[in-house]
Amino acid sequence: MMIDNEINPVVIVMYGTIATVIFDLYLIFIQPRIFKTPFTGFALAGRWVGYFPKGKFAHESVAKAAPVPHEKILGWLVHYATGIAFGSILLHVWNGWLQAPTFLPAMIVGITSVLAPFCIMQPAFGMGFFASKTPDPKAARIRSVISHTVFGLCLYATGLLIACF
Repeated sequence: MMIDNEINPVVIVMYGTIATVIFDLYLIFIQPRIFKTPFTGFALAGRWVGYFPKGKFAHESVAKAAPVPHEKILGWLVHYATGIAFGSILLHVWNGWLQAPTFLPAMIVGITSVLAPFCIMQPAFGMGFFASKTPDPKAARIRSVISHTVFGLCLYATGLLIACF
């Protein structure tokens, strides 16, 4: 499928969704084997966002905050919206990239996307900037950087997949 206008919102949603699905396969099946930690899903992200209408954007510990209705579903929606947003950044910054995907732009977006959890989500969850308040900040940072590097690979693989059609 030749894509005439990659800035088309349908293309952006399709691209970001496919990249995020591929990333989820890594999160669910591969990452737990590498780091010996189970996949926990995105309920805490849903809980965090679920408090937004109440005017609460940061927690001492989001894990200890009272659950919000449908937080698991909300967390998955936040996760996919974030993947779509980062895919959109790639397609907007590197106009024409989807017709001839190259490795470096996808990796730049994937790796720099780690700043979102380091500087926004982890502090808002009560984990500190760059996971500084977690039991093992170095291990948390390494897991985050590896995950976002994998997301960059997923962005690239998705670009190659779409370019084939």
